[in-house]
Amino acid sequence: MNIRLVVFALIFLVFGFTARAQQDSTVRFVRYGVFGSAGLNVHTPQFFFPEPVYLLVSLPGSLPTFRFDPTTTFGWSAGGLVELPIADRFGLSLRASYSQIGARLVAYETIKGGFLSLNGQSVSFIDIRVEHSSDMRTLAHFSIEPYLTYRPLDMLVLYAGAQFATPLNTSVRSIETILDTNALVFWNTNGTKVRTTYQGAFPTLNILNIGLSGGIGYELPIDAEKQWICAFEMFYTGFLGSLANNIFVYGATVQPGFWSLGTLRAGVSLRYAPFATGK
Repeated sequence: MNIRLVVFALIFLVFGFTARAQQDSTVRFVRYGVFGSAGLNVHTPQFFFPEPVYLLVSLPGSLPTFRFDPTTTFGWSAGGLVELPIADRFGLSLRASYSQIGARLVAYETIKGGFLSLNGQSVSFIDIRVEHSSDMRTLAHFSIEPYLTYRPLDMLVLYAGAQFATPLNTSVRSIETILDTNALVFWNTNGTKVRTTYQGAFPTLNILNIGLSGGIGYELPIDAEKQWICAFEMFYTGFLGSLANNIFVYGATVQPGFWSLGTLRAGVSLRYAPFATGK
């Protein structure tokens, strides 16, 4: 699906509904505005990355049988909105937004380390804890969000719709870090406990991610004519499918992995109702 076609289709609907709304009494529900919000990004990454590089630097016969841990991060979003009535208390809302969804994905591994005794006649083994992290904290979405709305009260709005999102700022830096405090344990001959295994763009992120979204908003007029409105709102989006393809879980067999995301955000919007009369 081409996101630009989706955008053009939704803009066409917006102007069509605007012309219709101006012909009936529901025109008081027309809104134009901007919004900002903060919230939580819940990542469930059932995969490990980077697979090819890891296999090159691992011991012969070893495979990464672990996967990244689920994580929750804070993020923010901002954008613009249009709301138009359809019939009675039903309407259409269209939003465009930029949202931070990034996270630092982490997995842990325990490997065996062998140490030769001072006399060179015996070897002792210890467990070494290793952290594998893929830092994608700059990852963001540009989204188009069409909603059907229902107003059980003039100032209370319920939203049900979808989010069409394309990823931005897709760089990732994957690092292996030895967590063992033993001074003799290190990765390289220079004595460092950190090594970078990959740095660049995440190669298999989906160009378009689709989620189901719902929300609620409550409007408070800030002038006598009720043309300027401050609204408090909350939205949840659960994305369908995986944020990336060609990702894998290793073990006895290699299986396809997935990366799911849910976002919960709360914020405020400033709205202008050009046809409000203050009644």
